[in-house]
Amino acid sequence: MKKIKKIIIISIMIMILMINHISVMAANVVEVQQKNYRFTEDIVQKGTFGDYSFFFYVEEGTKIKSTYLNLVFTPSNILDKDNSNFTIYLNGIPVYSLKLISSNSLKRTVKIALPKDKIKDGYNNVGIRTYKRVGEKPCTDDLNNGNWVVFHKESYVHIDFQDKNDKVGLSDFPYPYMKFSDNAPANGIIVIPDDFDDSEITAAMMLCSNFGAKNKYLDLTSKVYKFSDIKDFKSNNLIFIGKVSSYPKEIAKLLTNSERNSAKENAVIKESPSPYNKDKKILTILCDKKDKILKASKLLSSKDFVSQIKSNSIIVDDATKIEDLEYERKEKIYFSDLGYDNIILQGKFRQETSLTINTSKNKMLKNNSKIVLKTRYSKNLDFDKSLMTVFLNGIPIGSRKLDPLKADNDTFEMMIPEELRNSSSYDVKIAFDLDLKEVYCNIREEANPFAYISKDSYVYFSYSKEKDVLFENYPNIFLEDGSYKDLILVLPDKADSKDINIMGDIMTFIGHDLENNRGNINVIKANEFNPDKHKGNIIVVGTPESSSFIKKVNDKLNVKFNKEYNSFVSNNKVNILKEYSKEIATIQLIESPYHEENHILVFTAIDSDNLRQSSKYLKNSNLVSKLKGDTVIVNKEGEIQCITIKDKNQSREKNIFNFDKLTGMSKELIYLIVFASLAMIALLLIIVLFMKKHRKNKH
Repeated sequence: MKKIKKIIIISIMIMILMINHISVMAANVVEVQQKNYRFTEDIVQKGTFGDYSFFFYVEEGTKIKSTYLNLVFTPSNILDKDNSNFTIYLNGIPVYSLKLISSNSLKRTVKIALPKDKIKDGYNNVGIRTYKRVGEKPCTDDLNNGNWVVFHKESYVHIDFQDKNDKVGLSDFPYPYMKFSDNAPANGIIVIPDDFDDSEITAAMMLCSNFGAKNKYLDLTSKVYKFSDIKDFKSNNLIFIGKVSSYPKEIAKLLTNSERNSAKENAVIKESPSPYNKDKKILTILCDKKDKILKASKLLSSKDFVSQIKSNSIIVDDATKIEDLEYERKEKIYFSDLGYDNIILQGKFRQETSLTINTSKNKMLKNNSKIVLKTRYSKNLDFDKSLMTVFLNGIPIGSRKLDPLKADNDTFEMMIPEELRNSSSYDVKIAFDLDLKEVYCNIREEANPFAYISKDSYVYFSYSKEKDVLFENYPNIFLEDGSYKDLILVLPDKADSKDINIMGDIMTFIGHDLENNRGNINVIKANEFNPDKHKGNIIVVGTPESSSFIKKVNDKLNVKFNKEYNSFVSNNKVNILKEYSKEIATIQLIESPYHEENHILVFTAIDSDNLRQSSKYLKNSNLVSKLKGDTVIVNKEGEIQCITIKDKNQSREKNIFNFDKLTGMSKELIYLIVFASLAMIALLLIIVLFMKKHRKNKH
């Protein structure tokens, strides 16, 4: 019996040790994030040789765990399987080769491991080079229509990675509250008091904008909650904004006695281990003074100062500098500025590469915007047949024969056509058709032609200052010189966390276009609106029932509510049934009745659920780009109807001289206009002087 007891005790002790060991291991496990970089289109390669380059971006300091290329392709069914293959290159180094063999299912998929030690910070180049034969006569293979392979747009580069080490100090903000993976792009929760005041909610919206500004090309979902609504989110990284007295003791205890005293007059920004989850962080922005809360959030939104905060806390007082330098937009952006290196394409016939260039979202380009490519290419080409073509978002914008006299240094300029000047992102495909002369039957790769694109190539983005009240100019109409232009956000009278998150998502999207923290932003509730005080640009979210402000501006709306506010009213541009009104949301841009130079965006519906379902059209860059005119109707299926209610010639801006149109003219035309104007003035002066002299002579 004693032996049995002893065995049981020993077994229990072993189990306890094992459980403790497993718990320690689990605590040390760092979550693995993932990201996919997808091909933008199908890639077709014809002829004996083919070459294609694809780029993907890796954030600095990312810990790569594994990465692979998921390649989906279809080879011609008549390829010579013994003599046809492709090779994958990573940053110029071959990493994998495979024979091109067709399958009955047409599309084939192969998962190709990419060595993580060959991946660098910034842009990485995946190259696909093919060698294809269909018969024993090499002279006919290049012309044989059956000699092809397609690499499909379902292909992608996949990366598994761990987040970079969180440094001691605030210099890494907004990390770890914002991450860059596909599964958790916004990882932190912003918390405000249940009875939040205007400074606390304004500070939260500033941080949402900052998240967008720090990750310009990724659509994020903001997470702003009242304290009573965070029960299910306490295990996340958290940002607390407000007074020390607004939160429970475990938050107050994160500050020292000295910091708690400082928080009565000055803001304390401090990062600490979370009392709710030791593996997470809490950032506290605490102060009893409204102006210091705002100042602290503005400091965290600075691109100039945050990187200088090496400690885990800072006191923000009257002397603390917070404003960034004024922003000067670069109009000429070199490929090297975007992280791209020199690009080399090799092989006969069509060879191509693709790049992605992002610009200010929904900011109109002027007619002198262009792409300038600096290239070199082989001198053994058949220059009667060889040419270069450039596609922008799948549309050809320029093509030209290659010139033997410029083979060592050629520059190709293409103007961006009008129909593409309102894009927020450009997929640039550069295709070379490289035909050889006389050496047609030579199938040695070293005899193949090449094309070279220098990293000194650039895009010239000349931005228009056009302010027409149209979604084509959104969000530009609310911005000036890279910052907010006196922006007022109007929440419902009794805003809940869902209302706040809709506004937070809007601000995160607009934040993509922010370049500094110098602008003014103010958040109020609808019942706090004062037309004598709040004259800035306005964004309002809510229903007529939840927002008294929407009732105030109903007579100014493009699509108005009826007197009972239970239905939208038809007009000469759109018919709306009463029952259908209950299933839609509208997004409307109107001129502000409170200030002649400002505008109002009204996001409203009869049912608040329709607002939440439709809010994606104000936070997703692809969906925002579909908005046209001054009024958008979104139904419950997510379908949109874009309308222009107000004619352009009704707009008050049309009575103002448009200087942008003048700057788009040639210098010669401007000189001619100036000369003609001066001549007219001189002629009028001569006539006046002559008439005066004539009158004197009469007398």
